This record gives sequence, C-alpha cells and structure tokens, in this order.
Amino acid sequence: GRLYRPRYRPAEPLAGPIRFENVSKVYQSWVSLEHLAPALQEVLRSFGVERRLIQKFVLRNLWLRIEPGEVVALVGASGAGKTTVLRLLWGQASQWRGWRYRPDSGRVILPENARPEAYLPGEVEPDFGRLSILEAVYRRTGDETLAIEVLNAAGLSDAVLFRATLNQLSTGQRERANVACLLAGRPNLLLIDEFCAHLDPALARRVARKVGDLVRRLGITLVVATHRPEVLEALRPDRTLLVGYGGLARLT
Repeated sequence: GRLYRPRYRPAEPLAGPIRFENVSKVYQSWVSLEHLAPALQEVLRSFGVERRLIQKFVLRNLWLRIEPGEVVALVGASGAGKTTVLRLLWGQASQWRGWRYRPDSGRVILPENARPEAYLPGEVEPDFGRLSILEAVYRRTGDETLAIEVLNAAGLSDAVLFRATLNQLSTGQRERANVACLLAGRPNLLLIDEFCAHLDPALARRVARKVGDLVRRLGITLVVATHRPEVLEALRPDRTLLVGYGGLARLT
C-alpha cells in the first residue's frame, strides 16, 4: 500500500482574472540645492536650476489581463516598470496603502479569493528572524511533515540544512528558502521580483524549472520579473511581457 500521501494543498485557484484597467503610475520628486556646497549652488543657479519637480511616467494607461493559473514573466530594462507592476498587484491584493503600492489613476482588480504571497527584495520579504528554516516554515504551516514537504518541493531536501538559519545558507539556498516560505502560506497568487537574479546560470535554470513545474501542478498564478534568458527558457512562461515606455508588449 501507499505509505505517504502529499499533504500540501494550496488555496483554491483564483476565482477570476486579474485586471489592470487604464492604470497609470508616475514617480515624482522635488530636487533642490539644499545640502550642496555654496560653490555648487552658485553654479547651478547660473543655469537656472534651483528647484525642480522631476516626474517619470512608469505606466501610462495600462490595460492587462492575467488569467487564473497563468505563469507570466515580466522583462525589460532596469527602471522600466517591472517592479511597479508587482507592487501594484501586491498593494491591491494585500491592501497595503503606501503610495508605491497604489496606482495614480485607473484600477487594479483582483478576485475576492486572492491569497497572495510576494517577494520584493528590500520591501516585502519572508521574515525568518533567527529561526532555522525548518522552524520558520513550520510556524507557517503548523505541520512538521508538511513543512518538510514544502522545503523538499522548493529544492531544499538536505536535512542538515533544515537546522540552518537563513544567513548560514548560500545565495542559491536562500533563494529556495524564500520560495519555500512563500509556498508555506498556501497562496493562489505568487509575485516574485528579480527571480533567480543572484544564482549562477545552471542553478537558476534548476530553480526556475522547479518553481514553474510546481506552480502549474498546484494551480498557482505566478507573476515574476527577471532579466535572465536562461530563467525564461526553464520557466516556460505562458506569456512574456516586455515592460517599457509606459506600457507592455507581448513577446511570447
């Protein structure tokens, strides 16, 4: 007979599509001569530069639809707006109200049953504290067997590593530990920025292939931002979208 049955059960799939409707996002800031040396202030005043408002439209009148269970990759130059798309999704899904996480105009609409998990480096990250990775994942699942299953699914199957804290892991192991912690929340929407950015090409392929296969099997909607061609090849996204000039263009 069968001795083991997988325990991992994700949340029910998204009940409908994610929609960006006429969404615009502009970043703006004032620059002044404060804190500059007097000689530099004098030079800039001679050019008529004293206080200016700098505005940059990152997204302009964007319309986008992401279907339940779809794997979508965002590509584009640094500063093109990949992270902004993820921020707006996270802001709507999690009800974060900071200005970075809401559109300046238009609407981002998610199904009511959305259960998001996100990894936006430096902004939204799993909190391991001083816990071992096994204990951190266990606290999210409440089930020791399920915690080990999630770590295995993310590619961390070495029991020695289960006792390690995050800062004791290699860069590649940390990437996989973060993915495991996200999966432990049983999401139906997963948002990851700079996907596999710090891994060598061979390891990036393995992690991307593993995550791609996993989310498809579990019916999780995945939106990632990446600049790595080997990641795109291994992830096999349903769509690859080029972000830039305030909009999106479909590449595949």
